[in-house]
Amino acid sequence: IVKLRPRADKKNEIVKNEGDESDESSTEAEAPKTVTFDKLGFTVQKADNKLKKERSVGSEVLVSDVKNFSEANQRGLREGDIIVEADKKEINSISDFSKIVKGKKPGEALMLRAKGATGASRFVAVMIPKE
Repeated sequence: IVKLRPRADKKNEIVKNEGDESDESSTEAEAPKTVTFDKLGFTVQKADNKLKKERSVGSEVLVSDVKNFSEANQRGLREGDIIVEADKKEINSISDFSKIVKGKKPGEALMLRAKGATGASRFVAVMIPKE
């Protein structure tokens, strides 16, 4: 079994249990638990099933940190938001979201639909910073 073990330096370490002959192409190893988008100024992590049920969402992309004075902060993205859409595409996983962000060029806008703690949805447009 391949597992991700969170480390203090916020990077994930892949750990393989010795002697285990199971399939090593586990989706858990492919999808990190936490991803930081430095240029945009926020971090996402996997939302647990309880929170997804409380907010009535299928997405697991939970905003876990927003840096003060960052693009995301200035545009209204908040810690605790769940990102349910990016550029009019439904988001279900961190890898879905990462692919959309990586596909954007500097200077382009990224339109997000986020669901906050109150359950209300709102749109947040963030600009991909120019290098």
